[in-house]
Amino acid sequence: MKEMLEKVKGSFVQKGYRKRRSSFYKVEGGFYKLVHFQKGAYGDYFFINVGLHPVGLPFLQANTLLIPDHPKEYECVLRERVGEIVEGKKRKIFSIPWISDDMFPRIIDALVDIEAWFQKWGSFQTILDSSFDEISKMFPVAPICWEKQYQLLRFYCAVQTRDMERAQKIFNQYSDVTVQTVNTAQIMNFEDLDHYLRSMLET
Repeated sequence: MKEMLEKVKGSFVQKGYRKRRSSFYKVEGGFYKLVHFQKGAYGDYFFINVGLHPVGLPFLQANTLLIPDHPKEYECVLRERVGEIVEGKKRKIFSIPWISDDMFPRIIDALVDIEAWFQKWGSFQTILDSSFDEISKMFPVAPICWEKQYQLLRFYCAVQTRDMERAQKIFNQYSDVTVQTVNTAQIMNFEDLDHYLRSMLET
């Protein structure tokens, strides 16, 4: 896979990406955009995943406030396998793990679809106007946290578009969502995160 990454590097660089280990990333339009080549755990194969994260968006994490600088692909608030976003016949090719490094032409071909996906979802207004069903399955958190993650993401996008009245309404919806741990049924504490979000409403 290392040799293949070097082959495709030039094409990604032309699109404004930088290489970081097994990933290519760029910051554009207020979003961190990441394409990650995931090596298989049980053989010489790999998958390609994409991740998108608004710059400055905190993680939905209990008992702490964590704002990532360079989130890993599995930490990005929206993430997909390339097989889910490519068009037409390419979907079948990308829906299975690859066992060959000689995939250069197909990866370059898929880059068009990757850029289109980033263009669509790398928009605060698009995310803000999206329904829960449209984006929740792309979240990295457990399903019990999906509703709170949805409201957190929409709140942040509303702030970025300076729609503070809408941001306040979404913050109230976010605050109304409680998350209980599966094993102990304890309510998770997001106090540090909540305090930070309130400060965004006051600025």
